[in-house]
This record gives sequence, structure tokens and C-alpha cells, in this order.
Amino acid sequence: MRRTLVSATAAAAAVAAAILLGGCGGGDDDGDKATPAAPPTATATDRSGTSAGGGSSPGSPASQPAAGANPSAPVGAPPAPDAATRAKYIASLNSINPALVDGKEDRAVDRGLDVCLDLGAKKDHATVLKNIQERFGSPTVTVTADEADRIKAVANSWLCPKL
Repeated sequence: MRRTLVSATAAAAAVAAAILLGGCGGGDDDGDKATPAAPPTATATDRSGTSAGGGSSPGSPASQPAAGANPSAPVGAPPAPDAATRAKYIASLNSINPALVDGKEDRAVDRGLDVCLDLGAKKDHATVLKNIQERFGSPTVTVTADEADRIKAVANSWLCPKL
């Protein structure tokens, strides 16, 4: 009698464990093995803090960066320019005001790509210019409205000509 009670208790515990574990695995009702849930992914954000979200899962083709794309760039940003285009963009910025680049080419390119995000989002002209003045300005550099307009044209020409 005791052996039957122990066997019944063990069987009940096994069934209970299977039920509990079966509910945690995320499998479907067809009896497929449960697959672990994918870790959450961060939503890409442009440098102004606006979400540029995306709904693809980490392993989906849409979540994989395109060839030549900057993997750290916000979703929807144009790809990083090739070396020749980058050089022309930097030279154009230096012709407006050398303090805009000030030896920090990567920063200047990132800021230009942010201008492209604004253009792609169809932000109004005044907002785009204000954002340019904030992005390219510093405590030692004041970007005028005319310079902001020229920076917009340079970024549009070299970094995102399709916008």
C-alpha cells in the first residue's frame, strides 16, 4: 500500500511539473517543443530623443542592417557615406565654417545624418533649421540661420540626396 501511495504521489508531482513547465515555454498547442522567448530589443532613437521604433524581431531579415548601413544609426537613417562622399560633405561644411567640423568628422557626419532624419520625417523648414542650429552649434560656435540653411543643403546633397 505504501509503495502505491509513493508511486501515485511521484506521478502526480511529475504531471504537475509538466503542466507548470508547459505553461512557461511559449510553445503552441500543436505539441511543438517550447522555444525560449527572445530578449527585448531597444528601440532606436534619433539624437533628439524621438523614437524611430521598429517592430521586427531580432532575427528577422528586416532587423538585419543592410550592406553599407551604419548598425548604430537610428532606424530610417540613410547609410553612412562612402569615403569620397564623406570627404566632399566635410569639405562643404568647412567651406561654410571650419568650426562646424573642428577636426571631429564623425560627429559632423552623425549630425548631418540627423538632418536627413528630419528631412525624411517631413519636418517643417523652420524646425529643421532650428535643429541644425542646435546640433551644429556649441558654446563657441553660433550657427546663423543662413549657415543652417546652407548646412541643410549640404547634408541633403551629400548624405541624403533622395529626400
